Amino acid sequence: LVRDGPGGQTKGSVMRLDFHKPSGWRWRNSRAGMYARMCVPEISSEWHDFTICSCDQQGTVSFMIEAVGDFTTKLVETLGKDAPRVGRGVAPRPRASAVRICLD
Repeated sequence: LVRDGPGGQTKGSVMRLDFHKPSGWRWRNSRAGMYARMCVPEISSEWHDFTICSCDQQGTVSFMIEAVGDFTTKLVETLGKDAPRVGRGVAPRPRASAVRICLD
């Protein structure tokens, strides 16, 4: 989590989500400002568009997701509950997730 919501609530929280692009991913030339579609079957079968906030040469694609609607709130609740806090001078630790996330 990057920021808690008002009063420590999930609604309004912001989470950073990093992915390592698999080799052969058709978006290998992605960059900040482009978007990717995300589906999390454990939450919803619908696809949702998210803007890429950064993409580095090592193949990491990052998203900043704010819990504002039903899907994003559930996503932050599901993935962010045990996530390390990201703050000034603190590097995020990788965390394996049992939740399947599909990108397109």
